[in-house]
Amino acid sequence: MNRIKHVQTNAENLEEIKRILDELNIKSSVCKSDTIFKIDISAKADVKKFIMKIGSLHPNHLLKFENALGVDRKLDSTPDKEESNLQM
Repeated sequence: MNRIKHVQTNAENLEEIKRILDELNIKSSVCKSDTIFKIDISAKADVKKFIMKIGSLHPNHLLKFENALGVDRKLDSTPDKEESNLQM
């Protein structure tokens, strides 16, 4: 897995996701069309940051993350506490 993509129709939600990724120092790009909006994380280092700081609740995604990046710990649905704290 060398990229993470998220597609949706709500531009405001996508902009909020982008803002949070920026706060976590995860580089991403936003593509917009008339009705569909996409956020893309493509650099391997940023994909790994996303996995370690945000993670996923979906077991199949966790398995893909582990296999693709050779992560050195068993991933679960709970990101590292110290890495997941956002300053609001």
